Amino acid sequence: MVSFLINYVLVPVLESSLVKTVLRIIDIDNYASQLLVISLEYPLKKPWVMGFEQIFFEIEQGLLRIDQDVPAAYMLKTEDQLTEKEKLSRDNSWGLIRELVEGKNAGDLFIDGKFGRRIADHAAVLNISRAMIYKLLYRYWAHGQSKNVFLWQSTDWGAPGKRKVYKDGAQPGRPPLYRGVVKAERAVRVTDFDLTCIEVSFLRYVNKKEGSVKKAYDWMIKAYYREVLSDGTMGDVKRGKHPTITQFRHYAKLYFDRLAILKGHVGEIRWLKDHRAIKGSAVDGLVGPAHRYEIDATIADIYLVHRVNRNWIIGRPVLYIVVDAYSRMIVGAHVGLEGPSWEGARHALYNAFTSKVEYCKRYGIDIDEPEWPCHHIPKEVSADRAELLSNAGEEFSNTLEVILKIAPPYRPDWKSIVESRFKLINQGLSLKFLPGGVDARRNERGDRDYQLDARYDLDQFTAIIINQILYHNATLHLPHLATNDMVRDEIELYPIELWKWGMRNSLLKLKTRSDTEIKIALLPSALATIRRAGIYFKGVFYTCNLAEHEEWFAKAHNFGIQRVKVWYDPNSADNVWIRDASSFIRLEIVDYLKDKYSGFRLEEVEDRIAILRQISPQKEYERLNRAARTRDANDEIDDQAKAMKKATTPPPSKAAAKSNKIGNRKTEVEVQRAADSAQLSQLPLLDAIPSHETQPRDTSKPEPSDRKKVVMRLVSSKLMRT
Repeated sequence: MVSFLINYVLVPVLESSLVKTVLRIIDIDNYASQLLVISLEYPLKKPWVMGFEQIFFEIEQGLLRIDQDVPAAYMLKTEDQLTEKEKLSRDNSWGLIRELVEGKNAGDLFIDGKFGRRIADHAAVLNISRAMIYKLLYRYWAHGQSKNVFLWQSTDWGAPGKRKVYKDGAQPGRPPLYRGVVKAERAVRVTDFDLTCIEVSFLRYVNKKEGSVKKAYDWMIKAYYREVLSDGTMGDVKRGKHPTITQFRHYAKLYFDRLAILKGHVGEIRWLKDHRAIKGSAVDGLVGPAHRYEIDATIADIYLVHRVNRNWIIGRPVLYIVVDAYSRMIVGAHVGLEGPSWEGARHALYNAFTSKVEYCKRYGIDIDEPEWPCHHIPKEVSADRAELLSNAGEEFSNTLEVILKIAPPYRPDWKSIVESRFKLINQGLSLKFLPGGVDARRNERGDRDYQLDARYDLDQFTAIIINQILYHNATLHLPHLATNDMVRDEIELYPIELWKWGMRNSLLKLKTRSDTEIKIALLPSALATIRRAGIYFKGVFYTCNLAEHEEWFAKAHNFGIQRVKVWYDPNSADNVWIRDASSFIRLEIVDYLKDKYSGFRLEEVEDRIAILRQISPQKEYERLNRAARTRDANDEIDDQAKAMKKATTPPPSKAAAKSNKIGNRKTEVEVQRAADSAQLSQLPLLDAIPSHETQPRDTSKPEPSDRKKVVMRLVSSKLMRT
């Protein structure tokens, strides 16, 4: 059995004989089995009575259905959404019919058929027309018998998608004033032509052909709203005949969505990175520490110096950070000079997978294992394409069974946790205030160059980074990561505590690997050459017992240079290995180079060799000058030889020129010996002549050269000693 409720509506489905429009039930008389209904079709008319049986029959036949109506949007406004004028208008209308309907049923006005008399008497008391009372009553019943039916129907003002129709002579908008005078140029009635012009012109702004909405508007005026002169040329703008910039902006919004415009201007990459909606959390799906590590690199905002010579500025270092996504623990780091690339990333990963005690000790920092208890191989590693998208990255993944997650290009938000670590470290260290730090403020003319203040070397800066990481792991408060289990166990919400708690309760089955396997998977490898002096790699000669026992160096000298694969740690020139079957053999720097290179990084060794090979500009200038003078002197000798050759009678033939070479050579030797003997016989005479003697010299004999004088003095002194 269908039940009727006041304010339900009767909706015709097919050709009903009872209902032609939607009817609202405004009262129910169960004793008489009748409904009092009113049509919702405008203009509203007087309610009438319908019987239950007729309605039940048509509902059973599917000709009619009963449904619950949804109130109009304007009736659902709260009091704080209404203006004082709206409230006043509503209350005035409500006051005119309040006595007729408040606390009464709608059918009470129709008892004894005296509905018209009651309305007339009420209108006379209020001194208003009966039509006003009828209008308010019908509206009250048709819209749900609520006081708010008399609110302004502002939600229905205007027709969606249709332009407003103005009366003849009316112009849209408020008259614009200029110094109290109405301007002639004002808003116009927008036509279909105007809308087409606005759409085409605004599309230029959307497609970034115009730099601003104002420029797109100016283009529209230039293209569509200028007079055409008799000769076909474009004249002045048609004054007062074009839409205003306000109309241009308004109607453009009807055609183009604001988000679509923003996407077009910033591009897909920046939209996904900076403007898209954020759904979920970076820890969604993580079950514990070492589930996913995120790795990334940045160029630190500080200049460093070389350890050997503190006046050598080596530029800005590359800082690698590895972060555990679950606990926000920084589990690994590396400070180097190369990257961002796999060559730099692998050292940070090696650091993340191994114990930190020895690593910190290398830089003069003593810690216990619980202070940085991260030496685990994760289930996943997330990184940029530059770091892991390579053959070496694939080898690392296969060897250690780690799942690689490569972020798309220009999507740092895919590894947002490690990106935020850089910000925290920079804020904690205030790098721009350290000596050599890059000041974010623009340097004024005459200010000191901050590069000249650099004083830290790689090891010192690495020690600073380690100290900051230890501080971060122990003090960064993370209340938003708390789970119900963490709250139950009352743990402190800091990275190191989250890590330890997670390790105690983790569902992950973490795997371990030997140092040898990690070295194979992570340490960089390269080919070194076996030479007579040792195994040559990165400018340094190495040796080992295996090479000496098998005489590698002698074989290379006699039978040609050989090559061998080496694994190396860029953090130390002393850490270079070769592989012998399944074991690794560490190479030693040869004795005569240990003082030079032992204890330094390979990067520093390469820098030192490269710097020492450089020639100063002054020395290069002097070399060029000397080369030029030498070439001049040789050219002068060549000119003399050419002249002497030319003055000599040429031989009759080529064979004659090449004949008797042995005899010619013998003659030249005899002449040379006679000349040398003559010079030697004069040595005592030359030594006996005082340096202040002023006797005239015999100019018929050639003056001996400076070189010959030196030789003669040396020979003379030797003869005298004997």
